[in-house]
Amino acid sequence: MEEEYHEEWWVAGIVIVIILIFFAVHFFSSPTGPLDPPLATKVVSVTLIKDSSCADCIDMNKLIDEMRGKGITIGGITSSEVNESRNLIEKYSITKVPTLILSKEFSEYPEVRDSWENFGSVETDGSYVYRNVLPPYREVESGKVRGYVDITHIRDQACESCLDTNILKASLAAFGVKFAKENSLDVSNAT
Repeated sequence: MEEEYHEEWWVAGIVIVIILIFFAVHFFSSPTGPLDPPLATKVVSVTLIKDSSCADCIDMNKLIDEMRGKGITIGGITSSEVNESRNLIEKYSITKVPTLILSKEFSEYPEVRDSWENFGSVETDGSYVYRNVLPPYREVESGKVRGYVDITHIRDQACESCLDTNILKASLAAFGVKFAKENSLDVSNAT
């Protein structure tokens, strides 16, 4: 009975991670492909605030490329480091970097605009600020990188048919999960 509980817990955890990742990429994925040409008439300016010292942080250029792939016309991209962007960070109360600020012309793309609430906010000046930054990210206030995951492999060496937890780890890594600490325990020694 207890083995079933643990197995259900792992399955539930995997399902939750997959659902979160699905929602994160949904904005940039559409079964209909690129937006229809008549909708792609407005040019969106992008401001990218990044922290080059965070090697594991998400690459926002990939997200910009995804937007282009969906038919959003991207004009100029202004890229600056977090320490050079204090005025924008204050103006928009940005708490995590890297992030994007999209110009108000983004509102002309309803297929993606309508799902924006899952990814960020619309500001009073019409700008769209990407706030739900996938980890790891740099927390602006503390300067700390957040979002690393510690993993503990709990195995039963006596069970030859049990799941190899390295497969689960590889699956999570394929979805962008970054690991900090890794431990292994055998059920006979776990406390």
